[in-house]
Amino acid sequence: MVLIVGYLMFVNAEQTSSWCYQETANVSTACGGLDNGGYITPGGAYDYMLYDENWISGVVVSYYYFNYSKPTNSESSSLLQVKNKLGGTSEILNLSILSSCWNYNSTTLIFKADLLGEPQDQTNWSCYDGNWKIINEGSLYTDMIYEEGIYWNITTGEPDVVLPSLHISLTGTNNHLKLSGTNSRLNIRNQT
Repeated sequence: MVLIVGYLMFVNAEQTSSWCYQETANVSTACGGLDNGGYITPGGAYDYMLYDENWISGVVVSYYYFNYSKPTNSESSSLLQVKNKLGGTSEILNLSILSSCWNYNSTTLIFKADLLGEPQDQTNWSCYDGNWKIINEGSLYTDMIYEEGIYWNITTGEPDVVLPSLHISLTGTNNHLKLSGTNSRLNIRNQT
């Protein structure tokens, strides 16, 4: 008897995805956020309020740059969380990161917040992919920039594996079986 299998899939149900919140780019988190990101601000007296982990206080500042180091196994579905204030109303947004920005640098994500001046006073949040790409064009008459953080989507465990070129032949005579494979390793375990 000879059996040839053209496609074989090994499934590992132990792969999981979890969210890890990192409030500050240069402070590590227990869930995986790294502490080697940073901030560049115009240098005003209250610029520290942009990253003081206080989502109530904001700053009237023209711009600031910040970057986060990607944790191991973080996914491009991670989200940048930002807060803008429109007059007396605040809004907290979870912004998708453009794949071009995610792929621009293998270890770092680069962002910028711009508070555009008169006549509209608008905050734009951008990511860098060799050029600045706006990921959120803020509401008109935004009067301050507050905070940002990032929700890392981190995958752990082994992914499902598909080996499309694996060919296995199984032959047997007299109650003895021979199993051989090509183009990849084949692991066989006895399970009860």
